[in-house]
Amino acid sequence: LLTDLAEHLAARGKAVTVITSRLRYDAPEARLPAEETRRGVRILRVWTSRFGRHSLPGRAIDYATFYLSATLALLRLARRGDTVLVKTDPPLLSVPAALVASLRGCRLLIWCQDLFPEVAAAFGLRFARGLPGRLLRALRDGSFARAERIVAIHGSMARKLAEAGVANDKLA
Repeated sequence: LLTDLAEHLAARGKAVTVITSRLRYDAPEARLPAEETRRGVRILRVWTSRFGRHSLPGRAIDYATFYLSATLALLRLARRGDTVLVKTDPPLLSVPAALVASLRGCRLLIWCQDLFPEVAAAFGLRFARGLPGRLLRALRDGSFARAERIVAIHGSMARKLAEAGVANDKLA
């Protein structure tokens, strides 16, 4: 879906840059180019560690290095008046994106595919409950408050977002 949107915007003359990982979900050993352009879309692949999805600590380190690399790339690229579209996968990526959007004077749109930490709590992950869960929700909610628009992937997600406190006029 993101590919379709990016290519659609590029075909209409918009400058589109996608910041993503160099890792492939289905083949983490694959080596992808750091930068390329496809159908008018600039793809910038940032460095991440390669511990893989086999352990929670390794996955957490991979996410942390991706967040850091992607945030630094966004800081370098974003300019006043740009639109930053961030997806909610990986979880809480909207938090650093909201910070950069604020610092750089960008519009922020969040494409919401899931609600974290609620989904982690539903799967029994303890860190997503209690005080840590409340802190993670507060960070996420802060990014939602900064967003100009939050795109829900389905009506049921829109209802969940409304239940989480997102104003209806921000939902699409």
